[in-house]
Amino acid sequence: MENKKQMPEFQTKSGKISVAVWKNTSNKDGKDSEYKTVSVSESYKQGEEWQHKSISVTATEVPRLLVLLNEVQKHLVIRGETA
Repeated sequence: MENKKQMPEFQTKSGKISVAVWKNTSNKDGKDSEYKTVSVSESYKQGEEWQHKSISVTATEVPRLLVLLNEVQKHLVIRGETA
């Protein structure tokens, strides 16, 4: 069996933050289905080693994540804590 590394179907990056869309499959009750997940990752160097933090959500959660991030942005702007 060939062991291929899965690649994202889409990926973009800004600074230390990258976002990727992944195609996934599952089999439930003998039926194959396809779904997508989105990973948000931050990479940074700590000493001599690169560190990575990430979260993954299903594609259906992206609109909720955008709403929450917009609320955080508003909060930070009101407090004068962002450019």
